[in-house]
Amino acid sequence: MNINTYKPDRRKRDLNNLNKAIFKALVHRNVLFDDDQIEIILGERKEVIKNGKIELAITELKEEPNG
Repeated sequence: MNINTYKPDRRKRDLNNLNKAIFKALVHRNVLFDDDQIEIILGERKEVIKNGKIELAITELKEEPNG
């Protein structure tokens, strides 16, 4: 999963808490069965833009990442 976050202002935000909110939303909307399905997370904090936004890309793994 790739997550790019564009904040709406310069206030400090905890990316870990933001990721948790994203995962809960994906489970709630039935995109994921459970957030324990997520094996790899790549995230980047981007520049500040008006209203902010989140870009999310989900890729299905073909093999187990550990073997």
